[in-house]
Amino acid sequence: MNKFLGLFLAMPLMIPVILPSRDIPAPSFHADPVETAAADIEELAAPGTLQELLTFVEPELRQLTVSDQHKCLAQAVYFEARSEPLEGQLAVAQVVLNRVRDARYPSTVCHVVFQNEHWRNRCQFSFACDGRSDNPKEARAWRRAQKIAFIAATGRWNDLTEAATHYHADYVNPYWKVAFNQTAQYGRHVFYRDGAFTAAP
Repeated sequence: MNKFLGLFLAMPLMIPVILPSRDIPAPSFHADPVETAAADIEELAAPGTLQELLTFVEPELRQLTVSDQHKCLAQAVYFEARSEPLEGQLAVAQVVLNRVRDARYPSTVCHVVFQNEHWRNRCQFSFACDGRSDNPKEARAWRRAQKIAFIAATGRWNDLTEAATHYHADYVNPYWKVAFNQTAQYGRHVFYRDGAFTAAP
């Protein structure tokens, strides 16, 4: 299993240096002690699109006790990308997970998402330090964010960002991007990798 920004990530420029990635287990999703045939179902009807996968994982997600790590990942998706296409939402979740795997960042999802949250408008994910409530208000978008977080954390979809650890909105021009390699763009978000981190297989 794989593990578990705002529109502008104010990150300092970094001199690329090869650091070991961490082999950290996926965020904890505690299933009820009931045997299911989810694996058999998946073999018979593997979803071909993200939209299909959202529907597919709904029954499985209902059986789980959502952990704090899952909630933090879903918050990042909800507040950073709920108006983006599904690929853009998943890409944001995958950036969080890529940071968790990178030794330069905190080793848990919540610590990555809320890193520097006490620095007003200077944290890693803008919603965490903008002074506003971090409680979702749109029920439908929040449920979708939870499913996107689950898909990302359980490795149900390939990394759309190609191991990116940064992104920004396409209407800003952050200074740090000159030292990074663009890997993808989904919706309004442009994704980057700095070359110092290679995602674990």
